[in-house]
Amino acid sequence: MLRKLMMAAAMAACSIAASQATATTATGVNGTVRGVTFYYLDGAADPYANPPVSSQGFEWVLDHQYDSDVRERLDNLLAEYRAAGVNWIRLLVASDNFSAPDMEPVPSDAWIKKLNDFLAITRAGSNAGQFHIEIVLMPHRSNGLIADIPPYNHDKAWLKKWIDNINYTNVGQIMLGGDLSPCLLSGCQGSSGAAAIANSHGAWIRSIWAWKDANYPNLNASYEVIGVQDQSNNNPALISMLAHWNDLYTPTNPTMSASLYVTLAPGATWQQYATAFTSILDSYAAASNKNLHIDEYGLARGTGADGVTRTLADQRAGYQGMLGAMICWRHKDYSKFAWVASRDYPYDVGPGRARWYGLVDSFNGNVPVMSPTWSDIKLYYTLQTCP
Repeated sequence: MLRKLMMAAAMAACSIAASQATATTATGVNGTVRGVTFYYLDGAADPYANPPVSSQGFEWVLDHQYDSDVRERLDNLLAEYRAAGVNWIRLLVASDNFSAPDMEPVPSDAWIKKLNDFLAITRAGSNAGQFHIEIVLMPHRSNGLIADIPPYNHDKAWLKKWIDNINYTNVGQIMLGGDLSPCLLSGCQGSSGAAAIANSHGAWIRSIWAWKDANYPNLNASYEVIGVQDQSNNNPALISMLAHWNDLYTPTNPTMSASLYVTLAPGATWQQYATAFTSILDSYAAASNKNLHIDEYGLARGTGADGVTRTLADQRAGYQGMLGAMICWRHKDYSKFAWVASRDYPYDVGPGRARWYGLVDSFNGNVPVMSPTWSDIKLYYTLQTCP
């Protein structure tokens, strides 16, 4: 619960201690996690519409959660999650997605209260006992690089404000940063071939993780790296490099948390996706004994800036293959979060082109109309035995 602004210093210290005690008893990620990322609600913005349609991103949702129609949409969407076997929800709190006065130099008390109010929705009524929450905290970036400078006092203060004031009742894990790339195929942070982004992200991770160990040793936490990306062309070598770097520089990190987006040519079958995904899982297993936490997976449909079009059938093949590899082909449980279980904002937007990851196609009034791909997630998330 958000501490009152006028609370005495001694009472504030007790409140922080209590919140951390709660965090230490929260359930950490493991192979039973069947997760989705919630970011947008009805967020399919169209900047070419007249007038333009605005995006309902997470900051919009936090601001409008008290409206009766928005609350009804949230409740109906969470009911879809429950019915599909989802037991974890991932939330992204990125400084750059809010207005600067709300987040700089530290997040405002008002926005922390809004986050805690949203968390209460995920454990109220029919949701009670159904969901754990993973919260990804991302301080300010600049052109993809870490904006703060060593020893990163700004970012530590920003993270501390959130960590000390989150209501941890059903929060299972905090992610200290996301979309991080301490390694590219050209090399890892500190190596002769390391790119600027690898050096920037790697140095930040090492400093923030040491700070976390010193100040919040019992907090269930990790950080997200980009395990497969367009530039790596699904090359399984990248996840191996990241695993070695993670084990070497953050040995107390209990998991390797990575986004894994496998993208094959249009028309690829689910078996081809499963084969490509299995190669990545095998590469990681050969490099590390830590649990692999698949923090994001998914496949977009639509036409991108490259002119390539992937259809609903391509998206379903991608999900079927990735989930088949994770759940059935390797006979191993992985924690996993599908991106993104709401009506997505389109990426690569331009005249005649747009791509979507979203698993909600539209809303009929306040009732979500789920994408056909959702049935694939539901199948695997509720699967009792593999065929």
